[in-house]
Amino acid sequence: MHHLEPEEVMGFFEEAYRVLRPGGMIAVADVRAEPPVAHSLNGPVDAWTETGHQGRFFPDGVLRSYLTAAGFIDVQEQWEVFTWDYPDLATMINFTRLLFGLTRATPSQMEGAIRQYLDPTFGPEGAHMGWSLLYASAVKPGRGGHKSRADG
Repeated sequence: MHHLEPEEVMGFFEEAYRVLRPGGMIAVADVRAEPPVAHSLNGPVDAWTETGHQGRFFPDGVLRSYLTAAGFIDVQEQWEVFTWDYPDLATMINFTRLLFGLTRATPSQMEGAIRQYLDPTFGPEGAHMGWSLLYASAVKPGRGGHKSRADG
């Protein structure tokens, strides 16, 4: 969603509301508008892909606002920090290169960016790269006594 214009994001949530059955749940996840993940995507990933990358990431509370404005209830939003785990540094670099299409970066440049932005750790159990996402979920009202927009 971070590649959509703000009005397109709202349109996405309105369409999700329209197509879900009463009682249906929506769940989304995207990058939070805070460093380091957002900066890694709009920095090195932008510079080292063929197409570039300029995302509009979500500050805390914005996904909740979109879901509420679209008519959803029981809206939840949370930021989760986790790691991507690999057997070793070379696998971490190769996976990241392929995932993001980093065709313009050398392995050395990628290692430097990973170390700068994503707080990697290394040990006998493997290599771990920091990451985080903002998760949100909500329910379309109408089941179990909730009124839907169509009910008035």
